[in-house]
Amino acid sequence: MSRLRWALLGLDHHYSALNQLRRAETNRSAKLVSVWHSDSARLQEATQGMSVELLSDWRQAIDDPNVDIILSMSPTPLNYEIVKTALQEGKHAISVKPGAMDLAGVQELADLADKHGVVLFPCESLIRLSPVNQYIKNLVEDGKLGRILSVSQIVHSRPPMDWPGGTSDYSWWIDPQLAPGGGWMDHSIYTVDLTRWLTGSEFVKVTGYTTNITYKDLQLEDYGVGILETATGAVANLEVTWHAAPKSPGRNSIQVLGETGSVVIDNLLSKMAVSENADGKWSFIDMPQTDRPITVVEHVAHCILNDKQPIASGYDQVKNLAACLAFYESAKTERAVRL
Repeated sequence: MSRLRWALLGLDHHYSALNQLRRAETNRSAKLVSVWHSDSARLQEATQGMSVELLSDWRQAIDDPNVDIILSMSPTPLNYEIVKTALQEGKHAISVKPGAMDLAGVQELADLADKHGVVLFPCESLIRLSPVNQYIKNLVEDGKLGRILSVSQIVHSRPPMDWPGGTSDYSWWIDPQLAPGGGWMDHSIYTVDLTRWLTGSEFVKVTGYTTNITYKDLQLEDYGVGILETATGAVANLEVTWHAAPKSPGRNSIQVLGETGSVVIDNLLSKMAVSENADGKWSFIDMPQTDRPITVVEHVAHCILNDKQPIASGYDQVKNLAACLAFYESAKTERAVRL
């Protein structure tokens, strides 16, 4: 089977971008051919020893007729520009999260992908492919948890660094001109998508609260808690912070509660707790894993080559950002927001 060709544009979301570089050679469906980053020294550092073309301008990849897929890991406003240009030129695109600063932007991107018959994949939806979330989805579809009542998550992280070993002082994630949300959106957007996927329902009502507790001088929040209700009545309870101390480990725990069963996952444990069909007890099982995790590029390329629909689309990006922006509107107005 022939492989598609892809380009990585921006290393700003280095947590994901550098992982994509490290795993590029294992991709059976796509070959990395070029990389661009605004900082040439970091570009050289990140690609040392790799056989790829280093670009001086991101537009070079889009102008290259041999590039099939663009992966943008740039700050939100530039991501919007890159993805929009790629879609207009008939390229498939994978977008950093969130895809644009406002709802009109992500809607435009989704419509462009639809118009040109190409794939637009939002990076926040990649967690649907993780073995753990695939396991939970199968429990839901097999009826072993009953109707989903709530998805509850607590995340304690820290302001993202501008580069590995760097500082958060100059990170684009804390600049309101480059990111539409702070500590809450940073990780909540993934669980917003996960909740929609597990319940098969859209959010209809959002209540949010934000503040700054640890980093009082930040222009974006370091603490947020949201209650998001779906059309089926399921509720997502999401408390997400940037409160982990600089040298301490982060914490992420999540519980999916159904009428007849529940799943609990905690990054402190090597196992997950599962209760199925109201059997009255917890079973502790090893975290589902795979010998070869699928990267976002490999998933998209495999689907394109095999004429399949990816597990998410640009319209999921629209729904996810709509819920997140409603959260911030609620926090600002101190009122629940209906979608």
